[in-house]
Formats: sequence, C-alpha cells, structure tokens
Amino acid sequence: MAFNKKWAMKQAIVGMILIIVGLTASAQFTTEMLDQIAALQAYLQVAEKGYHIVEQGLQTIGEIKNGELNLHSAFYSSLEAWLRWQRSSTWKFR
Repeated sequence: MAFNKKWAMKQAIVGMILIIVGLTASAQFTTEMLDQIAALQAYLQVAEKGYHIVEQGLQTIGEIKNGELNLHSAFYSSLEAWLRWQRSSTWKFR
C-alpha cells in the first residue's frame, strides 16, 4: 500500500509539473502570437499609408497627362480653325 501512495504522489507531482510547464508554454505562445499580431497591425498601417501615397501620385500623374493632352488638343484645334479660315479667306498669309 505504501508503494501505491508514493507512486500516486509522484504521479500527482509530475502531473502538476507538466500542467505548469504546459501553461507556461501556452502563455509564452500566446504572448508571441500577440506580439506578432501587433507587428502585423503596424505593418498594415504602413502599407495603407504607402498605398495612399502611390494612389495620390498616380492621380497627380493622370491629371498632368490629361492637362497636357488638353493643351495640345486646344492648340491643334485653334491651328485647324486658323487653317480653315486661311483657306476660305480672300486675304492670304504668305
């Protein structure tokens, strides 16, 4: 009987040690996971900021391109109108 009590006591102690080690490992794992989540959230904020910067830059490039195209279109339209007037006019520019 004494042997069984000692054996049971050893099992209980080993079981408690395993539970404590398991909880410690679980707590460490949880802490690491929370750290990773925080790091990923910080990275997400930086990525969003970069995306908005690129989006604004592309929008600016598009506006500049369209403005340049409009200027050229206006110039060629006025040149075409002048040429039509020149052809129909009795007064010739030479």
